[in-house]
Amino acid sequence: MKFLSRSRPGATALLVLLTAGFALTSFGQDWQELGNVTNSLDKAYINVATVSEEDGLRIVLIKTVYPEPRPNKSNITLDSHIQETAFDCENKKVYGIQVFGYLNGKQVGTSPLAKDWKTRLVPVGKDSFSQHVLSTACTLQVRKVILTASPAPQSPTQTPFPTGSLQDENLLFAPPSNFKIGYRVDRNLMTDFVPSGETVDDWNEMLTVQVFRNLKDLTAAAFLQNVGGMYLKACPDTAKNEIVTGKVNSYAVSMLALKCPSNPKTGKPETTVFRAIRGKDALYVVQHAWKTVPSDGAKRAISTSSVCDTRDPEHPCPQLSTPAPSVP
Repeated sequence: MKFLSRSRPGATALLVLLTAGFALTSFGQDWQELGNVTNSLDKAYINVATVSEEDGLRIVLIKTVYPEPRPNKSNITLDSHIQETAFDCENKKVYGIQVFGYLNGKQVGTSPLAKDWKTRLVPVGKDSFSQHVLSTACTLQVRKVILTASPAPQSPTQTPFPTGSLQDENLLFAPPSNFKIGYRVDRNLMTDFVPSGETVDDWNEMLTVQVFRNLKDLTAAAFLQNVGGMYLKACPDTAKNEIVTGKVNSYAVSMLALKCPSNPKTGKPETTVFRAIRGKDALYVVQHAWKTVPSDGAKRAISTSSVCDTRDPEHPCPQLSTPAPSVP
């Protein structure tokens, strides 16, 4: 892994600044202790709530807590870090995808995302700690919360999430066909979409999808209340707006629209609409931010996002040819 830095893609976007920290820092009891890192007083933990798979590889979050704060090689003082780690369980290989550094519970650094991690896996160390981590990561249950593209008309090759048979609880979301994945913090936790020709560093419009599996007791409205408070701190001139709550497919859905006249980091106006859905397995949030006139496709993407559950007839999953429910 490359060293942690203070910068990260999309850092100028208020919506990323506000909510990305929830994804990694608030898991609470979902961290299972692994013991001390080999020849170290550092203590390691693995998150049992975010285990996922991609192309047959197991993806987990591993947190390392230091006995006292210390600077890393980029001279950033940390007291812990979380590494998104990939394991090839069959061939006993591993690679770090990305590292997030923390001090006093606040994120202070991020390493670059290793985009070629699937081809750079290396053998797991033969020491007892490394073998214990491998064994634990490869035996934990993979969570069934699945991001699934909604049945909006578009080419399957343009759909970033699987469109096969739905299983358990699913977020139904489809970005416009001209949008691409610009950045991922975790395979399932956060994905940014930007129009073709734009990047997360230079964008006029951005869609962000987040899954918070740890916030099981927080309502959608309460989540947006917290987001609104942080947004006002980041941009004090933001006009206050009301949270609107309704029901979609028998799930509580809350929405909030906020407009920052001038993002302190860019000097440009920025408007963000948040749509939060309180599921059984997770809290799902879709965000639409723009600096110019919002596109119709992006507005449809956020307004038609919904959640369904194949286990519960109260929240039926649609056929892939059935339009998703509209905004409450």
